[in-house]
Amino acid sequence: MAGAAALAGAAERLTALVEGLSSRRLSGSLPLTHARELMTTAIAAELGHLAQPGR
Repeated sequence: MAGAAALAGAAERLTALVEGLSSRRLSGSLPLTHARELMTTAIAAELGHLAQPGR
């Protein structure tokens, strides 16, 4: 299991992404389907990173 620092880092990166995407979504410059795709990919990447032993 990932340590507290790794979990906090993942949470911060995902929060920053959500904030940026929400701004773009609310302004109308980002389609909902693309925002969902970006979030799904980012979550998968973070989980993959956290699952690697020794990190």
